[in-house]
Amino acid sequence: MFRAFSFIITGSEDQHVQVRQAIVRHMRTIGTSLWESQVSSLLQHLRSIGEVSENSNGSSCAESRTDGIHQYITATKMDCDRTWGSEVEIMVLSNLLNTAVYTYDTNYGWSKHIPSNVHGQFDVSTYSDSRMAMYVRHAVNHYDVITAVQ
Repeated sequence: MFRAFSFIITGSEDQHVQVRQAIVRHMRTIGTSLWESQVSSLLQHLRSIGEVSENSNGSSCAESRTDGIHQYITATKMDCDRTWGSEVEIMVLSNLLNTAVYTYDTNYGWSKHIPSNVHGQFDVSTYSDSRMAMYVRHAVNHYDVITAVQ
């Protein structure tokens, strides 16, 4: 995922570590505001499509990590190279760049991630679907860049 977004942003996959670092740094900056407002609904969606399983008490493994963003980063080792990014990191990237990110999965179709107004970082009223966006295709355990959509 980080390589795909590095390619979209810089034209090269070589800056994937810097993209990861920027996302993790933004996660730490936004703290619990975006986390609490966005992740619970994302986890519900992931549960509904079978991407996150529930344990015997009805909560998911991922949900137990969402007590806070720092616990999530530690539990997933998201700040370490070779850890796969997920829709959570895509959501944070969308917020960081104030840009919509569209992901396509052959099983589930299109998902749209748009920036959230957290700590007044930007004026949501200035956000428009007509702005440029990033497009990726989820392919098993990685993401490919989509260069053209019809």
